[in-house]
Amino acid sequence: MRFRHRFLALLAITLLVATGEAATFDVNSTLDERDAVPGDGNCISTPTGVCTLRAAIIEANQNIAVDTINLPAGIFTLTLAGIAEDLAVTGDLDILTPINILGAGTAATVVNANGIDRVFHVLMGDVDLTLEDLTVRDGSAVASGSYLGGGVFHQGRNLSLVRVRITENVANAAGGLWVANGSTASIEQSTFDNNEAVNIGYTNANGPAIINEGALDLSNSTVANNTGFTWNVANIEMPRCSGSGFSATNSTIANNSGSGIGSWNCNVLLRHVTVNGEGCIRYRLAGRRFDMYQPAVDLMDWYGVPVRDDLDLECPSVTEALG
Repeated sequence: MRFRHRFLALLAITLLVATGEAATFDVNSTLDERDAVPGDGNCISTPTGVCTLRAAIIEANQNIAVDTINLPAGIFTLTLAGIAEDLAVTGDLDILTPINILGAGTAATVVNANGIDRVFHVLMGDVDLTLEDLTVRDGSAVASGSYLGGGVFHQGRNLSLVRVRITENVANAAGGLWVANGSTASIEQSTFDNNEAVNIGYTNANGPAIINEGALDLSNSTVANNTGFTWNVANIEMPRCSGSGFSATNSTIANNSGSGIGSWNCNVLLRHVTVNGEGCIRYRLAGRRFDMYQPAVDLMDWYGVPVRDDLDLECPSVTEALG
């Protein structure tokens, strides 16, 4: 009889995952505890028996549907240390299936990695993550095997950040966000500030705010006050692009150390964007386009002097103007 009950329980869990019925989890604790029974459809942590952010993510990772996690006001600090683990059991919050995490505002809801690891890791595959109305803070990716993307390391399909602040994160490369080759990211009404790329030797210390190797769209957002190891880093860096490259609309990229944008053979499209800083824009041309649409496109040289304000500039014109 006991075996039969256990079999039926396992069957019910399997059916829940297989049917892909979307679930909603309401986090009610700022503790950092694992889910007690992953896959049972309930967000109940161990040992306290509450619904934590980590428990909700572990439970949502068992479901192929798009689950939603409601995160109330509070500081959700990660305390279960352990890097290079990809089931969200320790360290960063690993995302394995499509998940929406909805906060109560950037000033109210803060996910703080407390320096034990990066904050979010979106794993490869058909994995989507949406973050809305929250702050991602104090992520750290500075160890062997975990040195990319201090705030968010995105290797999945689609990442959407809406009214999100990415701040005070650090990594060897991509202090705020790494968008991997083949991935797509959309950033709207968000802020990247006070992130840092540090020289620890695992890779080039670049992209204090963002490194994009896929397709990245930035709109109505600000990238400011991020810092790198040397002057020639780019705060939004594109060493290569598998997708459409980088587009920005109605945004400001300013007051960062190093260049505002660095694009090595990636398409770049700027509409109503202000870019300034030490180096402003660095661009290497190899059959890619760099288009700027006026008004309100301000390209500054090293000393903050406007470089060019032409309409619909093609790549040769821009590269010549910027030297």
